[in-house]
Amino acid sequence: MGTLKLLSTEFDEIDFKLIAIHSSIEGYRVAFFLNKMLQINLKRSQHKLNVLHKKGNSNFELFAFDDVKKDVKWALIENKSAINSVENPDQNNLFFATATDFLLPVFLVSEFKKVDFFLRIECESNAILIENIIADIKKIQWITAVYDVNTNKIKTKTNLIF
Repeated sequence: MGTLKLLSTEFDEIDFKLIAIHSSIEGYRVAFFLNKMLQINLKRSQHKLNVLHKKGNSNFELFAFDDVKKDVKWALIENKSAINSVENPDQNNLFFATATDFLLPVFLVSEFKKVDFFLRIECESNAILIENIIADIKKIQWITAVYDVNTNKIKTKTNLIF
């Protein structure tokens, strides 16, 4: 009886472009301005992107649009979130007799901690020119920086596959 072997490289290929966005405004406003500038229709997803970290689960805001005519999938993903963590007090500590509750910051892509959002563009063909999209996004006054991200250098790229 013969054995069937699957090459793992077939599943590791990344077939999306990633754009980093720096902005101080909320995600829904970034989605609104991107919709206006790029003529797309990003909508808040009913389900947040759930990622398991060492300290617990974190949820990241997700806005998505599937352009059937152009065969392009757009996703705006929040890079920063927080995990509610409870630290139990030391029995011998006089000043912290009760449990302390604090927020622990976590990142979807930990290599880019200063990035606020990622725009993921999934396209079968090379019909989308990233340079043109970046140039259009730079015209939005509320966005401070935009640049293309090399997905091959990201260690946590599995967080971007959903």
